[in-house]
Amino acid sequence: MLLKVYTNQVQLRDDEDKLMARVEFVTNEEGVCRLGDVIKEQEISPNVENKMMSLALSKIRKNELKVIPTTAYAQSWFNNHPEDRDLIAEGEIGYIQEEQAKKEEDVKLTVKQQEPEKVEEQEEKPVIKTGQKILRGIARLLQLVCAICMAAIIYFFAMNAWNHNVLFTQMLKSTQHMIFLGGMAVFLVLSVIEFIWIMTRKKVKFGLNGIDYVDSGRGLTMFILVLIAYFGLTIFYSTYGNNGIFQWVPFFITPLTYVPFIAGIGALLCIIRKIIGR
Repeated sequence: MLLKVYTNQVQLRDDEDKLMARVEFVTNEEGVCRLGDVIKEQEISPNVENKMMSLALSKIRKNELKVIPTTAYAQSWFNNHPEDRDLIAEGEIGYIQEEQAKKEEDVKLTVKQQEPEKVEEQEEKPVIKTGQKILRGIARLLQLVCAICMAAIIYFFAMNAWNHNVLFTQMLKSTQHMIFLGGMAVFLVLSVIEFIWIMTRKKVKFGLNGIDYVDSGRGLTMFILVLIAYFGLTIFYSTYGNNGIFQWVPFFITPLTYVPFIAGIGALLCIIRKIIGR
């Protein structure tokens, strides 16, 4: 194929010199060319078509002429090639710019329409059936009972220690006895923390944004520790008698006869809560 540039047109010819396409730019008396489409005798590639238009404008620029784009293709060329807009005749540049603005606005509207609407994320709420509501109500009631059991343990332990507070002065005279006193203080603090822990529920996720709160049977570990501590100390006292720190067991541990029963009830209720929570 061969491109030939003439005074008022650019031609594309095949190897047999047969005309394949042409773009004309006829000049009037005022030195203004009317530029239209690339007239094709047969199909050519878009790249060749653009090359012909570029050669035509180069010829027009060389001849110091102006252009009036008369077709959509010619107007589109100047919209996409702002470097050639200086060739457009006066009175026509405003039209081209207006068409370009409309085109950009259409593109923005199209993009905006294609954008998915942003939906504010909302926390999903679990769908709870009637049977589940009943079980949750039972679990909540047992949770309160467990908290009362822990509060009762704290109360009995604290009141018994207060009734024997005259012994604290004697206990502070020996390091071993201070260890026993410190152990009682730690036990009391842990029991208060566990009471608060029992009253809370586990936070679980479901779906994408869903959040639910379920009773996971919190408090079981502390009730078991209470049972171990009570029976362990009584066994050590029966074995070692009044030696060392175990001499304080009859004052601060043995009188708490209700504590192991309360701790046992609390542990059993925690297990039931765990089963319901599943």
